[in-house]
Amino acid sequence: MSGGDDAAHMASAAMADDGDGGGDADDVVEKDNNGGGEADGQDDNNADSDLLCEEEDGEMTEEEDGEMAEEEDSEMTEEEDGEMAEEEGGLQAAADSESESRLTSRHQRLIARHPTLATQRRFNGINLVHRAAERAQGHFPPSFVDSYLDLVTANGADIMAESLGGRTPLYDAAYYGSPYVADYLCRKLPADQIDRRDCFGIGETPLAIAAWWLDHHTQLQELQHPDMSEATGEEYRAESDKYKRIIHSLLRAGADISSMRTASEEGRRQRQLVLAEYATVLNELPTAVMAAVNAALAPHRSLAALLTPRLAAGPQEAPIFGWRIASYLFDMDAAKEAITEEAIGVRHSDMARRVCAAAEHFVKSAVYQPSSNREVVGGTTDVGGQVRAILDEAAKWELVGQIDNGFSKDVPAVVWGAVGWVKRERDGRETFRSLQLT
Repeated sequence: MSGGDDAAHMASAAMADDGDGGGDADDVVEKDNNGGGEADGQDDNNADSDLLCEEEDGEMTEEEDGEMAEEEDSEMTEEEDGEMAEEEGGLQAAADSESESRLTSRHQRLIARHPTLATQRRFNGINLVHRAAERAQGHFPPSFVDSYLDLVTANGADIMAESLGGRTPLYDAAYYGSPYVADYLCRKLPADQIDRRDCFGIGETPLAIAAWWLDHHTQLQELQHPDMSEATGEEYRAESDKYKRIIHSLLRAGADISSMRTASEEGRRQRQLVLAEYATVLNELPTAVMAAVNAALAPHRSLAALLTPRLAAGPQEAPIFGWRIASYLFDMDAAKEAITEEAIGVRHSDMARRVCAAAEHFVKSAVYQPSSNREVVGGTTDVGGQVRAILDEAAKWELVGQIDNGFSKDVPAVVWGAVGWVKRERDGRETFRSLQLT
């Protein structure tokens, strides 16, 4: 699709939704000559099969839920379809930990009684993960969403399943505004699924879809009618926040910004919104990196601290000897397990690999080069988190002025050969040693 066409196709989604971020993709289908979603004229959002639907009187009984499911037109048997609808309808609003626990127990009982329930798919190809992506939105706590998705995926629900309209659960989470489902999927999916486009619809990635909805709600906020109520304005802000969180998760999972269409003014505006979120992701990285570094160094520090008071040496020499003795026992393989893409929170990108490599290099330097923990804490910890990969990535997207490089936001670049540690000799002399960050 050309850059001029994408806005028109996206606009059909907005009209289907009438300005509300929770619109139905299937309504878009009927306006788009069945270009995406499910079979034209088929509404896969029947109330009886809603996942995460909210009931005024709490949970439906199994009998009531099964009766509603009998009306569903599906290739599954009435019994099987009733069981699936029972599972979907059973996800009521988990307003507190007690109801969350109760509902989780109910789902576990259903799965135990009907082991194939999680693997079933409706006539339009959607499964329970699609339904969670559609219905969760921002209504349920992340712990509840995670436990539910853990349960159904452990019992066979496919997180990469494709509907008849070519939509994956991640695509639906980005479309419907389900940040916790999107985050769960971004933590579980392989790299080639993060930018997977819908096959038969408008051909956009989850990142582009989320950016469109963020732009849509941002425009509504900026073009507020004088008579718009504060409640409506707050609703738009809440919708924007949902899509920002989704974009945040996608970017941390390696979503490709360059895949976004920028031929139109709308496309360029949407990419700028994504880049603003990317600056946030990059600014969060140093904290995550140093948390991983500290976790990797924790056993070494503990051993050095245990040895130091037991050494027959003076107060100045004992920490040095303790640190050096502990370094001979340091388990680098175990340390590497603490410095992974999952630990630092970014995955599937060259930047993620470079950040992990730099953190690993820093840990080695901290263990084998300084003479005590004092030098690590006082000389290199703050610098180590601001690895070159982060600023290089910021420069790539012209975000340098928005990134804290660890020294000053007014400094556009760092002379990496000048980043290192100071070795203190016994005679008091200090010698600079480069960390050789590349």
